[in-house]
Amino acid sequence: MMKWIGVILATFFILAGCQSDESQEPMSEADVAEGLEISEDSIMHTEEKDQFTVAFYEEEETFRVGHFAYEDSEWNAKGSSGFDYNKKRPLTSGITGWPTEEDSDEMQYVLLGEMNDETIDHIEVRTPDENFDAEMIGQESDDYWFVFLDGMTQEELIASVTAFDEEGAAIHSDIFQPNPDEEL
Repeated sequence: MMKWIGVILATFFILAGCQSDESQEPMSEADVAEGLEISEDSIMHTEEKDQFTVAFYEEEETFRVGHFAYEDSEWNAKGSSGFDYNKKRPLTSGITGWPTEEDSDEMQYVLLGEMNDETIDHIEVRTPDENFDAEMIGQESDDYWFVFLDGMTQEELIASVTAFDEEGAAIHSDIFQPNPDEEL
């Protein structure tokens, strides 16, 4: 009996030692604003995914995406990308991304865009392997959309973007394929 109690206690201590004492705290909007050197009012949306946080915000007539990575027990700003407004097109698309791991060809992409048509109800993004419903965000209304495309290489990246009205009719579409000679 004492032998079993010893085995159980040893197992408990081994498992307790394997747990990480580093807990990843979610980023607050105040931390995002400080990291990007912007006001909290300009932040439209933040999204946490694994070991990173993405912040969508507006700054000086530009729709921007900031990227933070959780490293060494803290959140670190890794950069941001900006997209100029294009009010002449009802649906726009752009992309930003970063490596999923150091020295990897696989990227974590965010395909995103602007909606300039009030009749757009939802957006679908299709890649050769998957279909996604885009998330719609904005400050006053849903003016922007985004979807994460995980673990793709630039060569694999091609997507059709289709906007639908309330009745489900396709009203706008766009094909996104990056220039192979241009690094994203």
